[in-house]
Parts: sequence; C-alpha cells; structure tokens
Amino acid sequence: MAVKAKTTIRHNGKLYKPGEIIEDINSRDESRLISLGDAEPIEDIQEIDNPQPNIESMTKKELLAYSTELGMKLNERMTVKEIRAAIKEQLKNDEV
Repeated sequence: MAVKAKTTIRHNGKLYKPGEIIEDINSRDESRLISLGDAEPIEDIQEIDNPQPNIESMTKKELLAYSTELGMKLNERMTVKEIRAAIKEQLKNDEV
C-alpha cells in the first residue's frame, strides 16, 4: 500500500515532504502514520503515478524550483502568494 505524507516524514532513511507519496510501506507503519495524522491513505492509483506536491507548505525557493519544473518562468520578485496562485493556474490549465 501507499500513503501521502501530510507532514515531513522520515521513512527507511528517506525524507518525505507533505504531499509526497510513500510507497512500499508495511501495514503497521501505514496505520501508525495515518492514526497520528501524519499521512493519509491513497485511494486513487493515478495519484500514486502522478503525485501533486503540497505547494501550500513550500518555501519561496521550493515554489520557484517547482515552477521551473512545470516549465514556467516566474519573476523572483513575486510574493509567495503570487507564485502559488500562478502555479495553481498552471496546474489547472494542464488538466484541461
């Protein structure tokens, strides 16, 4: 099974940020993380294949790096709120 991190989690020596998918997790660890509120179960297999990071928890530097991964060219003088809005719009347009 797999879970989506809601907080920063270290599992098997790897650090997972909020929104990232933790695969190959045993049922005991999965249940523990979910009961603590640190992770949520993944119901949709597409979500595992194409996870969306949690942009609300990203720093400005992380947001700018992610926007570059999306092929966007944003001005570094933009505020975090502006960058998040631009990324959300880009993701919305990519879904169409």
